[in-house]
Amino acid sequence: MTAAWSEFQSSPLAPSAALTGASRLLRRVLRRPFDGVYRLLAHLKPAPGQVLVDAGAYDGDAVEALRLYHPGTPILAFEPNPRRALQLAERFSDDPALAVYGCGLSDVEADAVLAAPVRAGRLIDAAASFDGRRVTDWPQVRSLETKLFPLDDLELDVSVLKISVNGLESAVLRGAQATLQRCEPLVICARDEAADGYLTQDLGWMRARFDGARLIPGEAGPRHAIYAGPACEAALWRAGLLA
Repeated sequence: MTAAWSEFQSSPLAPSAALTGASRLLRRVLRRPFDGVYRLLAHLKPAPGQVLVDAGAYDGDAVEALRLYHPGTPILAFEPNPRRALQLAERFSDDPALAVYGCGLSDVEADAVLAAPVRAGRLIDAAASFDGRRVTDWPQVRSLETKLFPLDDLELDVSVLKISVNGLESAVLRGAQATLQRCEPLVICARDEAADGYLTQDLGWMRARFDGARLIPGEAGPRHAIYAGPACEAALWRAGLLA
C-alpha cells in the first residue's frame, strides 16, 4: 500500500452538507440514473466484501447511479480536483458507505498538477486535465496540485470500475491490471481508443453497448463502452443480458 493511499485513507475529505437538486431528487424517486448505461447495474449483485470504484467522480452523478442500485455496497470515489472532491463529499455527506478521496488513479504513484482553465474568474472544472496541451486555447489556467497512484496498490475486490478521466483512461487501466485480472470487474469506461485497445486486445475482454435491456457485443455506446473479462462475460450470458 502506497504512502499516498495511506495519507488519504487516514483523512478522507470530511463532508459537511448535502448538495442536491430537484432533478437529482427526481432521479432517485423514479430510480432513473443520469445516463441509461447505468441501468445495467440493476442486474448485478456484488458479493459481500466487494466494492465499487469511480475513477474521475467529478460531480457525483455516477456515484448516485451506483448507489441507486447498490445502496449498501462500499463505494470509493476518486476525484483529483480538490474543489470538486470537497463538493462531492458534501453532496453525499449522509452516505456512510462512501469514501471520497481528493486524488487520482494512474499507472504510477506521483505528485501531479491538474491544469484547470479559468473564465471570468471561475474554474472550468469540466475542462481540467493533467495534459496541459488540452488547455492551451484558454487565456488563463490555474494549476491544482494533487496526487496519483495505481489502483492495484489497494488490493481491493472490485465489482464495478467506472472510469472517466479526460483521455487518461488507459493509464488508470494499466495501473489496475492485477485488479482487472484477479477480480474481472464490470468496467464502464468513457470512450477512448487507447483504453479500448488495452482492454480488448491486450487483455482480450469483450466490448459491448447496453441498449437499455441487453448488451450488444462488439459495439460501444455514444459516450461509454462496457467491458467484461471471460468470467464476467459468462455471468452476463447466464443472466440473459447478452444479445
